[in-house]
Amino acid sequence: MPIKTIVAGVALEADTDPVLERALQLAQMHEARLVLVHVLENLILVEEDIGTWSTLGTLRQTLEDNARAHIGRLLADRDCQNVDVIVDHGRAHESIEATARAEQADLLVIGPGNPNTLRERLFGSTADRLTRNGRVPVLVVRTQSDEVYRRVTIAMDFSPSSQLALEKAVALTPASMFEIVHVVELPLPFEQAMLKAGTPANEIDAYRRSKAKAARSKLNDLLADMGLERLTRGIRLVDGTPADIVAGLSREETGDLLALGSHGRNVVSRALLGSVTRRALHSASRDILVVAAA
Repeated sequence: MPIKTIVAGVALEADTDPVLERALQLAQMHEARLVLVHVLENLILVEEDIGTWSTLGTLRQTLEDNARAHIGRLLADRDCQNVDVIVDHGRAHESIEATARAEQADLLVIGPGNPNTLRERLFGSTADRLTRNGRVPVLVVRTQSDEVYRRVTIAMDFSPSSQLALEKAVALTPASMFEIVHVVELPLPFEQAMLKAGTPANEIDAYRRSKAKAARSKLNDLLADMGLERLTRGIRLVDGTPADIVAGLSREETGDLLALGSHGRNVVSRALLGSVTRRALHSASRDILVVAAA
């Protein structure tokens, strides 16, 4: 599953850009084409107040020239033979997504963003929206690092999206150490019902252990089917609820990258993004790769 084209949304809010640095690193690693996209959103707010179209055109060109000059400074002294730059006007998530589709991107690299307006707080930041759409694997970069990813955690629940997240993560950074985490969940209402029915605690523990054993066996079979037997040593089974465990994984400082699947594209899941994925995105202190089922 080669990575041939990477699209990165750059914000140009500082003299350094973690998204740009990571995208350049991955493009070099995979010998991929890199398309940098910067979107000028502020014009949306002032277009109706500008008196003449000539003035608007001049303003557009000035802002675009400034953005290209900023990107040029960030790319100075870099090997940019396979790097293209697009400066667009509009809403960031719409423009970046359209570019990813047009360029048939294999990976989209963005920053976490912050919901600054009421609209963004209601409907999500640019990162929320791009991750929600799920047409292309999305790498959300939070950390500034010159090193390649060395320790990668995969949140595995056996869904098609989490299996694809594993596949994409291995393709993205094949030389990394991988840990595959599966949550062995015994829903609280079920456990309470067992206790109410008089089930001894040791039998409940035995049931939990049997679920863990079955999950490990299923993980071993899955990895064998995917040709990834070498990853079986990295399996970790934990008790708890998926949302809590994955949110905790997103904050672990022992790993560089967390990969997880985003479930579904129906109206509800697109609107809410999914409680597990959304919590991880908003609580993360490390980079996150989000992959939706094909």
